Amino acid sequence: MMTYTRRQWLQFMMASPAWLGTAASSKAGARVAIARCTSYETDLAAVLAKMFDQLGGLDRLVRGRTVTVKLNMTGSPALRLRGLPLGSTHYCHPRVVHALVHLLGRAGAHRVRLVESAYG
Repeated sequence: MMTYTRRQWLQFMMASPAWLGTAASSKAGARVAIARCTSYETDLAAVLAKMFDQLGGLDRLVRGRTVTVKLNMTGSPALRLRGLPLGSTHYCHPRVVHALVHLLGRAGAHRVRLVESAYG
């Protein structure tokens, strides 16, 4: 069985004919930002801030608004992919959530709501 990293999968999908057809018919000027972080010890807020800037800025989207963020924390807490912690595999890592909430506040969000559905 072949395994791919998320980055390899994205590169493969973006080069596929099906994706190219979809991309050509999608909204003109659509943007994507991808960055590499080798560790959750990285300054995630700086990396996310740069990515939001590449997408046109966060301020215009959130200033003065209530922002709701759907976290990815579904699935059994007992499930371990290759024995790794949940935040390193299929749960959103707490440091990413912290960095995002910090940036939303700095960009002028009036209120930030974190939501998720409960497992089971």
